[in-house]
Amino acid sequence: METLLRNYLCIMKNRKNNFSFLILYSAFLILNFSCSTPGNIQNQNLAYLYQPVKQHFSPEFAVWNFSDDSSRLYVRLNPKEFLYTRSGENFTANFSIAYRLVESYENPLVIDSSRKSFSMIKKENSLSAIVTVDFLSNRNIKMLLECRITDVNKNVTDVFYLHVDRSSNQSRNSFLAATVDSVPFFRNFLSAADSFRIILRDTSLKQLRVNYYHRPFPLAAPPFSFDYYPSFDYLPDSVFTIDVLNYSAHNFPREGFYHIQRDTLSRNGLTLLRLHDDFPEQTNSKQLIESVRYLMTRKEFDELKNSPNPKGAVDKFWLDLGGNADRTRQLIRRYYSRVQFANEHFTSYQEGWKTDRGMIYIIFGAPHLVYRTSKSELWIYGDVSSSLSLNFTFIKVINPFTDNDFSLSRAPIYESSWYRAVDTWRQGRVFNDN
Repeated sequence: METLLRNYLCIMKNRKNNFSFLILYSAFLILNFSCSTPGNIQNQNLAYLYQPVKQHFSPEFAVWNFSDDSSRLYVRLNPKEFLYTRSGENFTANFSIAYRLVESYENPLVIDSSRKSFSMIKKENSLSAIVTVDFLSNRNIKMLLECRITDVNKNVTDVFYLHVDRSSNQSRNSFLAATVDSVPFFRNFLSAADSFRIILRDTSLKQLRVNYYHRPFPLAAPPFSFDYYPSFDYLPDSVFTIDVLNYSAHNFPREGFYHIQRDTLSRNGLTLLRLHDDFPEQTNSKQLIESVRYLMTRKEFDELKNSPNPKGAVDKFWLDLGGNADRTRQLIRRYYSRVQFANEHFTSYQEGWKTDRGMIYIIFGAPHLVYRTSKSELWIYGDVSSSLSLNFTFIKVINPFTDNDFSLSRAPIYESSWYRAVDTWRQGRVFNDN
């Protein structure tokens, strides 16, 4: 492992050659997974996290550092996903949440672990159920929480991984964004109608600083393109304060993103996005046209965008691809379901469909193999040992606004694969429809 680490550092020093970096770094990751110890999470295939059909549950999570040495995990569950058995006069679901807090994917040194059991009585029209689990997190570092949800009656389990950041008192987990009724927001994006408040463990703090940004971020370039994007200008478009005492309720009416901080000594804080009100879905013609850009030429995109009848134009685009109504409906359903999935899982400081991982997921579908480290994700389409497999390496970007920002290691070798996948869509077939 020491040799691998030295090789990795050498590779990182020579990243100017992007193609060489891609090949060497991917080889490093694969070799590293194969030689890591069985307890390491980094050698486990986590592709199921990006394949909803292979999951039994669709929970949402929020983590809040509610004390100096402990954190609280909030889990919102869909009651319809559990099996209920008769218990007296009621039907009851029995489930458990087991957690394991470790240092990282590479170093599964256990900081705290336990298991908590729950029961849920079946109710008509119950949309969600929220449970909490407290755990010890007495390290001033960034950690990884492994969460196992088990339906006892079904005897099935799903495993999820969450970031827990205690590296400073201004890390995003130090803030809890909640409704006026103190129900956590299980997402980092808001609608115009959402009222919220910020809960802190430091009750002496009266106000928080908010930096507002409204920036037109471009969508991801194709995987073989090395388009240059200017560095981000951290100077906010405006600055204001919000109250945190007396259950003060707030609303962010303008679209953009809002970075909430205790002070300006660091760039860390909590970022909330104000996106269109139907997000993560795409509903109006403008959104439908924008997110299909990956399949269009520049000329086609400009014509659709400037059409006097954008709804009719985007419908015609899909019908021309599908050839008939049934195939067109299938294409539309599969494509925009991938867009929505990308929004739900890859949204960072911008919509998930615009990100590198979102682009690859939309065009190529769910990867067959996914391996994670604290600094990267490796997606493999095909078999890990096959020379015909397609590998994408995403490097985690240090970003004060999000811990979900990954940049694709681009290379010219992807050009033929990209156009083959796009051509499949344009011939009326879903690429990697599994």
